[in-house]
This record gives sequence, C-alpha cells and structure tokens, in this order.
Amino acid sequence: MSKKVSVSEILKRAKFDPFRFPNVVGFSEELRPKIVNGKETSVLAIRIYVKEKKVKEELKPNEIIPTAIGSYATDIIEIGEIKALSVLDRKARFNIIPGSVSVAEEHITAGTHTMALRDKIDGKIVTSSNWHVFGFGKVDTPGSRILQPGPYDGGKTETDTYARLKRWVPIKSGQEWSIWKQIFCLFFGWLLGDYCRIWDNKVDFAVGDLTGDRLVEMGVLRDDGSTFKPSSKGRARIGDQVWKVGRTTGETSGQVTDDNATISINYGFATFTLREQILTNKMLEPGDSGSPLFKMGTNDLVGLGLAGSNITSVFSHWENIEAYGQVELI
Repeated sequence: MSKKVSVSEILKRAKFDPFRFPNVVGFSEELRPKIVNGKETSVLAIRIYVKEKKVKEELKPNEIIPTAIGSYATDIIEIGEIKALSVLDRKARFNIIPGSVSVAEEHITAGTHTMALRDKIDGKIVTSSNWHVFGFGKVDTPGSRILQPGPYDGGKTETDTYARLKRWVPIKSGQEWSIWKQIFCLFFGWLLGDYCRIWDNKVDFAVGDLTGDRLVEMGVLRDDGSTFKPSSKGRARIGDQVWKVGRTTGETSGQVTDDNATISINYGFATFTLREQILTNKMLEPGDSGSPLFKMGTNDLVGLGLAGSNITSVFSHWENIEAYGQVELI
C-alpha cells in the first residue's frame, strides 16, 4: 500500500524537474511499488512515465533519468506519447457513409447527409438531405453529382462522388405563375384564398441515387461513434424535448417552441415561405442543414432541419418529408 507522500514536494526539495528529459510525459503524484520483471515489489519508488523505454546505451547523457531522487528510487514506466483524443470528425471521408456527416452537390459548400432511405416509387435505397444541399439554387438537373464530404470540406468530384441527384420537392415562390395571375392575385388575393396561395411549401428535401462506389449506413452517426438506426416515427409537439445530429455541431438538444409555424426563409438568392414548420431553440449552425430531429426518450424521428437564426432553428415535420418526398425508413 503506498504512503500518502507528495512526489511533487519530493521533486521540489530535490530541485528536480522530470520534464527536462525529452522522453518524459509525466509522473505519479504518490509513491508507488517499484515494478521489477512485471511484478510489484515492496520498495516504494517515484514512478516516472516516458514515451518509450530505452536501454541506457541508446540514450544521450542528458536523457538518462537518475536511478534515485533523494532517498527514493525511480521507476521508469513506458506509456507512449499522450495525445488529446480527437472529436468525431463528421467532415472526413467515410467509406461507408452514415447519416449526419458532410455531403453536398458538387457546386454547393456543405450540408448534412440525413440518412439512407427507401424510395417508395421504385424501392431503391437513396441518399437524402435538403434540396438546397443537393443543388437547389445552383443546379436543378437530375444526375448532378453529390459528394461526400461536401466540397467545402475537401470533397472532389473526381474522387468523392457517391450519388447523383434523383429528384426533389420543388419550393415555389409564385413567380412560376403567368403575369396575369400574378397581377390578379396582387389585387384580389385577399378574397381568393387558396387560389392565390404562393407558399404551400412544406419541405426542403431531395434524394440521390447511389453510384455504387460507396455504401451508405442505415442510420445516423452519434457523437459516441455508435450508429443509431431509427425504427419509429412521430410528430413533434410544443414542449417536446428533442435532439438532432448534424455535420457542424454534432448532437445538440432543445425544445419545440412551435409545431405549426409559417416561416419566411432567406436562401441567399431568394426568399421562400414554408408552412407547417417546427421551431426550436437554437440547435443548428451553417452546415447542419439536413439534420434529422428525434424526440427525446422515445427517439422517434420527427423532423428534418433546414434553416435557422441566432435564436431559433427550423425543422420540417417528418411525416411531410415522407409524404412529399415519397420515401420511408428502411
């Protein structure tokens, strides 16, 4: 059993700094049984940790740690170089692509891969995200290349294409109308109601066909490195505690503040209005577009992130994603 003797005090009295030796990475703050031939002995020693234990002949004179400091023996223990464990890198290239990592069409910066889904129309497995991540505003061409990681995170068309744009749910502004309808609705829209409703948009969503170069994971990558595959769906309600996982901020949690909001969203090149949106406290940052939203506790899939401000985040209801996007969980 080691005595409660402060090794720091011993070193201070001896005017000995172990870190002046380039191989040293630390020491134990208490005296420990000296280890000889892999077994602890009854001799209490100052345990000094090094990157690599070497024989004396391989060391320069200034690299040799003394066999004793004061009246205490030293015990040299190899533990390797200590490095900070890196945070999960969602901007890296994945050979098997999970949900919640960096993706984007080749002309876009970067967004979040929602997850692999099944196309209800042809039964194929598709990749998914927001329309504005897969090309909206830049390209509207089926077959456009989708990269993982996205171009902003180093993705290259030549080496990182894993899918091609298959279809999207168009977001309309009213500019698609004839000039006569635009004029008519400008003056009489208050009377004509749904005929002149220009913002019947409910989702920002697109899917891509896999090229076969890489596989996609049937779930989302959590911060602990595990993959969560949603098996149930639900509807977000005001007051619900929720969590999301995205390319920029990883996992964040929040609370639903509105479950049926009509919101005007600035896409940079134009502003569009979407209905039936979920609002939460701030959960999204740029690059998190496409993040799936889950209900805390049940882990029901309830929404898809698409926009936000410095105060709030906007998600579309998952039931609308499936209805308008013609997709389903695998």
